[in-house]
Amino acid sequence: MMDSAPPSGNASQATDDCTICLSSLASGTPLLILSCGHRFHFQCLTSNIQAGHNECPLCRGAIDAFVIKLLGNPCQLSTQTPQMSQPQVGQAPTNAGNAAPAAIVVPSIEDPIDEATAAAISERFLAARQVAVALLNEANNLPLITAVTTLEYEGQVSHEESNIYGLVTLQAPPVLQSNNLSIIQSRAPIDLVCVVDQSGSMSGEKITLLKKTLTDIVDQLGELDRLAIVSFNDGAFDRSHGLKRVNQQNRQILKTDIDGIVSGGNTYIGAGLEMGINLLLTRQTKNPLSALLILTDGQDSSAHDYTQIMSTLPEGAQCYTFGYGADHHAELLVKLAEQGNDGTFTYIDQEQAVSTAFAITMAGLLTCMAQKIEVNIELSGEYRITHFLSKYKYEPEQLPSMKLAVKLHNLSADEKRNLVFRLHIPKVNDDQNVEMSSQQSMAQDETTSEQQVFEKQPIGHVSVSYTDPNTAQLITTTPVSFYLIRAPNLPVELLRGNYQLDRQRNRIETIDALERAMAERNYEQSRSILSAQVEKIKVSASAQDPFCQELIQDLEHSFPSEQEYRATHHNVSRSHQTERGTYSTTATSSSRHYHSRLQRELTERYKRIPLRPGDGICALATWTQNATTVAGGNGQGSDLNQLDIPYGFFVDDNQSIYVADFNNHRVVKWDRGVSSGQIVAGGKGHGLDNDQLDSPMDVFVDKHGTMYISDRNNDRVQRWSRGAQSGETIIRDIFPIGIVQDDQGSLYVSDDIKHEVRKWHVGDTIGQLVTSEVFDPGLLFVDRNLALYVADKGNHRVIKVDDGTTQISIVAGGSQSDGADQLGYPDSVIVDELGTVYVTDTDHDRIVRWPRGATSGSVIAGGHGEGSQSDQLSSPTDLAFDLDGNLYVVDSKNFRVQKFAIAKNLC
Repeated sequence: MMDSAPPSGNASQATDDCTICLSSLASGTPLLILSCGHRFHFQCLTSNIQAGHNECPLCRGAIDAFVIKLLGNPCQLSTQTPQMSQPQVGQAPTNAGNAAPAAIVVPSIEDPIDEATAAAISERFLAARQVAVALLNEANNLPLITAVTTLEYEGQVSHEESNIYGLVTLQAPPVLQSNNLSIIQSRAPIDLVCVVDQSGSMSGEKITLLKKTLTDIVDQLGELDRLAIVSFNDGAFDRSHGLKRVNQQNRQILKTDIDGIVSGGNTYIGAGLEMGINLLLTRQTKNPLSALLILTDGQDSSAHDYTQIMSTLPEGAQCYTFGYGADHHAELLVKLAEQGNDGTFTYIDQEQAVSTAFAITMAGLLTCMAQKIEVNIELSGEYRITHFLSKYKYEPEQLPSMKLAVKLHNLSADEKRNLVFRLHIPKVNDDQNVEMSSQQSMAQDETTSEQQVFEKQPIGHVSVSYTDPNTAQLITTTPVSFYLIRAPNLPVELLRGNYQLDRQRNRIETIDALERAMAERNYEQSRSILSAQVEKIKVSASAQDPFCQELIQDLEHSFPSEQEYRATHHNVSRSHQTERGTYSTTATSSSRHYHSRLQRELTERYKRIPLRPGDGICALATWTQNATTVAGGNGQGSDLNQLDIPYGFFVDDNQSIYVADFNNHRVVKWDRGVSSGQIVAGGKGHGLDNDQLDSPMDVFVDKHGTMYISDRNNDRVQRWSRGAQSGETIIRDIFPIGIVQDDQGSLYVSDDIKHEVRKWHVGDTIGQLVTSEVFDPGLLFVDRNLALYVADKGNHRVIKVDDGTTQISIVAGGSQSDGADQLGYPDSVIVDELGTVYVTDTDHDRIVRWPRGATSGSVIAGGHGEGSQSDQLSSPTDLAFDLDGNLYVVDSKNFRVQKFAIAKNLC
């Protein structure tokens, strides 16, 4: 359902008739408009849905799950005419003489918060905070948020005026987490509104990434959180029909609606912004935290200024923008983030970035330690603040002033904020200096009289006030002074610039350079601005600081295109402005400096480690030695809870396991946590029919759920589409063992009779020989650079063949033995991006890890002799990692699949 007229970019109905009853959609007749834009009589569609028809009768698109749920109680619906605050692109004007039929609009029905639970959470936080304060006071007498003051120089000569830099550093405490509560349970609940782009410019990979982001959001929110999803093209669609608590029932409904988002139409971001902000403004109940997420490529069909719309965003809610694709409008998204109460902007450049980007953002959102922060700086005497250089709001706007109030929206656990300003240092006459010195204790002997002359004097102070979001308490910190030595003559060490302040000045000047470079439309001139900033950093006092070196590397980085250059630098600039961690591409590193401890932990938790571990598995990672059985394990047999000599397998993103069950002539899928599998291919006895298999050796499942099966004794490779009852032979006259697919869709198959591996490009009828320098090849692995790795069983080794060559290199083993530098009939191999090789050392009943370039390996699982105990293996034939880095092993002669949980405590 939608709260505005149907988008012009969608296919419109060819007639003014209801296609259910074939009667006219007459003026004044209650209609129901689906999110696909098609209209029907309200009563007709309601009856249709109640009869179990949950698709649009015209386009067969899925009807929103919340609409189906609400129509089970039609009395909740109201009859009203949709309101449009902004004319839609391409929409024909209407007038009173041509009135449209009344439309039924599913209202936004807000799930109320559980106020009792919210109160209990607040009380728990208050108790934990009081304990934390007591502990901190006992140790260091520190408040919950600390403020540290720094001046550029320790002293200034008393008889001269000068202008120097000052710095206030705020530090948030770590998240307060009880030993028996998870991070998710140990935080305040949030109201999150996601405004997502479904226009035509988001087609292809962009809409796939967007839906993946939304799914991750649903998965990571808790049952006390509320989520609303608003999609837009040139109109807006309330997908969730209000803020919904993310309980188990709504979680599935939300995912169904996400899956139904289809790209199409023109783009007016303002329609989505207005609807999303309105959901926050009109809440009847409120969670302590709230945020607006905008997910788009930022490509409006025509230019718009959203300043007025963004000014209506509630003060307590921040706006976080996510740009999809290298061609997104980064400048617009940065501006929306700035106007959205100083939110952040994140550039999503690839699928692998989605989980990391979201984890980083959510770690900040879900661990907010302070809101409505005001930093009050007050100088004494004739000292004045002349310039404020950080990118935060401040009062008074007209400087110089002896007082300055800086406004920050929030601060998350472990975060810092560095406020840089310039101040005027007045002359101090000798009488003033003597008076200031006399205020200090005179109980000094003659040997310390010279030291007393250089006593630091307070010239001002800073205090911080803020609201604790978990308890709603207003907290004000004890004032912290600025100290400066004033004397007629000062030693050179007191006139040496402060290292940390110089570091912050480099950050501030880099932000300025990035802003000017991004505003400069001439690419070469833009790059010259950054080159000039590099030279300034190189001659600064803190030039060799690791952070400053990262700044230099980022500014000097060579990008493949101007689009990539601008998108990445907009992202980096915004991160440096807000000093808040966001996802950054591999092209940059300086912004990672702002990642909090919790952001790093959650990033690691949600980091995707697929069959081909994209970021590499931590070199220090270990796995539990006692495994759990996740498939089979009930003896040799053909029941659905049994396996019979399983060989190859595949583990998907949901930890579902597809097993090539050799002697049962089938492929069996075991979903996570089940005690029995389901047959997804074969299982009808061995035979040559398309619905049969004969001794399958391996299976690969692509991102669409299509299975590729090496049907060994039928001398063929079969392709089974998701849910199909039979397969299609795509490769014949081959004796297949291992099968794998690369990112380009090409298949690689090993043949243990011809002793070779061939590659089939999409559409090929004859495979290209990759290597024949193997004997009895087993299972295969191909990395992102299209380098092929072969478990060369008969030669007791693992070999690598780079793309475009036939030359092999040995990366593990080379002779048969149980020594650390040897292998025995290895059946399978996986290699991560660090070049670490993981091998099933089949003959020695163990899994071995070989670091890149190493001449020997180490055992990570098994290796306790052949057996059926939980720490033993018997002829392991295949291995895989899931998204969390857990290790799965086909324990062939024990007729089971074992899972060894990863222990990341050393990483």
